Amino acid sequence: MKKIGLLLLTLIITLTAAKAQTGWVDYKFDNKVSVKLPGQPHSYGQNSHSASAKDSTVCIVTRIDLKAATQLDSATLVSILPTAEFAAGLKASMLGQQADVVLGDIKTDKWNGNYSYTIEGTNAAKKLKTYTFMVVVNNNLYALNCLVPDGVSTKNKDYFLTSLKIN
Repeated sequence: MKKIGLLLLTLIITLTAAKAQTGWVDYKFDNKVSVKLPGQPHSYGQNSHSASAKDSTVCIVTRIDLKAATQLDSATLVSILPTAEFAAGLKASMLGQQADVVLGDIKTDKWNGNYSYTIEGTNAAKKLKTYTFMVVVNNNLYALNCLVPDGVSTKNKDYFLTSLKIN
């Protein structure tokens, strides 16, 4: 019986160590949202921060003030969030900012009571897969974008995209 207990304990410790991401930092993006990044982030642009993992996966978090970007009041903004037109506008905006990227269908859902959008794509020229999760919290759109080189495991992408927390 002791051998079985010891075997189970060893198995649990091994699985926990294998799943844990070392070197990742908790990053409080602002007073509303935090994520885990594979290292200290570097800022680029006004509201974007990125960090690269050892396997060349790049994790990017961006905040967009939707009221300022759309020039809509909060009530109107809330009413358009679940629409296919809004989701299509997000996809079109992404395509306009990412050369050589082919995006799949955008999926609208709810995450922690907030509207969320998920889309995947590929950049054949740079041999990358792109994974994006966006969520609207109050009037801000938070976009988590992960760039994974072809042939690289998606474990870092999964860890990053599921680390989002609302503070």
